[in-house]
Amino acid sequence: MPSSTNFAIWWDGDLSRELLDHHWDATKGYGTGKIDKWDYETNTTINLLTAEDTASNNSTKGNPSLQADLVGDWREEAIWRSADSSELRIFTTTDVTDKRIYTLMHDRVYRLGVAWQNVAYNQPPHTSFYLGNNMAKPVFPDMYVVANASIKMSPHVIHVKNNGGEYRVTGKVTLPFKQRLSGVQMKVNGKQIAGEVQGNIVKFEQQDILNILDGELGEIEVTVSGTLENGYCFSGQDTMTFIK
Repeated sequence: MPSSTNFAIWWDGDLSRELLDHHWDATKGYGTGKIDKWDYETNTTINLLTAEDTASNNSTKGNPSLQADLVGDWREEAIWRSADSSELRIFTTTDVTDKRIYTLMHDRVYRLGVAWQNVAYNQPPHTSFYLGNNMAKPVFPDMYVVANASIKMSPHVIHVKNNGGEYRVTGKVTLPFKQRLSGVQMKVNGKQIAGEVQGNIVKFEQQDILNILDGELGEIEVTVSGTLENGYCFSGQDTMTFIK
């Protein structure tokens, strides 16, 4: 049996999990975080990382502060507190891998596992699918990223007495990264209307907005959201004032 039998972590370049544990020090009352690899052919434990000057949690249980796929590809990161508890230190692998799968955070079960690590019984998170040697190709993840966009509507004040007519309301969409818009809609009072995209400018029929408001006046929050060419979504809010 491996000398390290605490947590399992996807750390190096292959699909087998490595072993996350700690060097227990009874005089200090905590351990120093470490990651080992079990060589099943020679029945030996090989140390890959010793997180010097860190401290494990929960006495002999030797828990890290958190284990999760936080950055980069599908391998996981380990977080330990420093020995004086003044900071959190994030450790990530430097091993190169030729295995390409979606990040583990794309898997809903894994995301839940990361969440309950912080509030309940401390164990490593697991995926909803088998991730290991001779694994099948994972299904396409049913998750998407929503980018927070800055939305500036124009005109900001709408005179309802002018009616909708042929007037249009435009919005300038500013994203945190360079990407083209491919579709857009506006939500007002829980109801949606479709719009048009021209570069980073979106356009909506004024009469469609007035129909939703049905005579309501004052400052109204509108949400503009849609899709991007890379498959992501965007969403942002602005306010518009409707007066007679």
